[in-house]
Amino acid sequence: MSQHPLIVLFESGIWHQKKKNIVLIHMKIRLRLINQLYLYV
Repeated sequence: MSQHPLIVLFESGIWHQKKKNIVLIHMKIRLRLINQLYLYV
């Protein structure tokens, strides 16, 4: 193993947080689009 296990855990934790944030952003955008569609209908 070239990297320290804690560093790997930390990096994967950061990646997991980023993925979670991206999913939340996508959901917010989707909700906004749906709200706009309902306003137009």
